[in-house]
Amino acid sequence: MEEPFLGGKDRTATSLMPIFTLLVTICLESIGTLFLKRSFDGIGYCVVAYSCYFASLALFSVVLKRLPLAIAYTTWCALGTVLVSVGSYFLYNERISWQKSVCIACTIPCVVGMYVFP
Repeated sequence: MEEPFLGGKDRTATSLMPIFTLLVTICLESIGTLFLKRSFDGIGYCVVAYSCYFASLALFSVVLKRLPLAIAYTTWCALGTVLVSVGSYFLYNERISWQKSVCIACTIPCVVGMYVFP
């Protein structure tokens, strides 16, 4: 029988592994996106970007064996948006206005809600 999603009283490392793996996929995808912006500056940027995308998608398929698609994808999109926004601020001096900051902050309750509500 399949273990319920983060269910039960025992929150061992095994039950948290899908969450950790999902966070790794989000980081890989975000790194790939940040490198993709530089892809016309050299082939190395393309190689890193596409390698990160490939690894991210491969790991995401593993995550989907243990987490519901709606939860995994919502988390991936929202946290990826946050990471790319912050990364582009530091790496590419892209501006984050207070309005954008509010919009970015609004993605977090959506992710929390996907985990909390049945």
